[in-house]
Amino acid sequence: MKLNVFDLFFIPTYGLMCVFLLYVSSSVLTFGGVLLILGAWFIYKGEVFIATFIYMVADVMWVINAYKYNDFQGMFFILVGMSLGIVATFKMQFGKMSKSLNR
Repeated sequence: MKLNVFDLFFIPTYGLMCVFLLYVSSSVLTFGGVLLILGAWFIYKGEVFIATFIYMVADVMWVINAYKYNDFQGMFFILVGMSLGIVATFKMQFGKMSKSLNR
């Protein structure tokens, strides 16, 4: 993975931000938010499968949070989204996904 000027700025900034956020508030939501940012960076770099895995771990954090607050409707929708993400990942991996929305 080739690093450009943005990456050389982003990586240390992200590292400092993660250390600060985890020091201030080490909650499940903080871990999930940090993982979402990391997943977005992997999408930016074109590493879709790594980003999808990171998003799935972040979704588990959100399910834990929804359970903590007895938000079973939220848990349901998060789990449906996770299952659709897993199906989309397998479709991409096996080359069954269309490149366009127009068939």
